[in-house]
Amino acid sequence: MIDTVAKVKAYLIADTGSTLYGLTGTRIWSPIAQDNFTNTAAAIVYHVASEKPHASGSTYTTQVTFKCYGGSNSFTTARTVYRALYDRLHAKGSYSNSILRAWQVTASQSLLDPDTGWPYVLATYQVIFYR
Repeated sequence: MIDTVAKVKAYLIADTGSTLYGLTGTRIWSPIAQDNFTNTAAAIVYHVASEKPHASGSTYTTQVTFKCYGGSNSFTTARTVYRALYDRLHAKGSYSNSILRAWQVTASQSLLDPDTGWPYVLATYQVIFYR
């Protein structure tokens, strides 16, 4: 068994030259945000909803839900983080850190957090990991 939660974060922060890293840095958490998160800087909160190992044990298919916060009360900045996440997960030729392939399962949704009122963009991806 591999730690897919850790592999997702490691992949997202591995390319320090990516647009995503430029926006969020290491502010990527699972399954909840850091205690002192106040949405004053861009961040992503994600949850691995399901994991299914292949019979051979060489790959794992997971479904991961991402909440993209823009660091402001604007949907525009949340969508900027979402687009950077999309680009990072669809990066061609840079799959390392055990991610073999990723593709979006649901359309992005712009929502308001019911507890805080902060805007975020929600999207779910299917991610295949290999050992």
